[in-house]
Amino acid sequence: TFLLEQPSIPFDESLISQVEDYTLRDLGGLSPAKSGSDEADFLWFGIAERMTESLCLLYYTLRTANFAQEVPKAHFNECRPLDWWDEENKAIAREKAVWDNAVWRAGNAILDVRMAKMKSEIRAALRRGMKLEDIPYVAPGCFE
Repeated sequence: TFLLEQPSIPFDESLISQVEDYTLRDLGGLSPAKSGSDEADFLWFGIAERMTESLCLLYYTLRTANFAQEVPKAHFNECRPLDWWDEENKAIAREKAVWDNAVWRAGNAILDVRMAKMKSEIRAALRRGMKLEDIPYVAPGCFE
């Protein structure tokens, strides 16, 4: 993934809402809750390379225990080896995929923040004495 590498950023829970707010603002925003309702639009997407995490977050966000028995694989392709690419090939790929890579990085950043927020909420519930198995919308393997 030479095209898509990004530095690891230390996680700071106080920045979660700020990152979500400015990212959503930059992406065009969401529809606010209608008068008399607490249900606003929300943005959900899955990252193909991170579909297990994406589905964990979807179940958690929707508070549903209707888990898929396995991660869907209809749109998965095996990664092709990149060792034959020379620097010229890499430069051409970078040049032609600038916007695709920007969207992919933004999607991963949003997923990282939301996964951290989900895990923080689960940790808080565990500190309050709940057991992981008592939280029905946390799918098996979604909190390690």
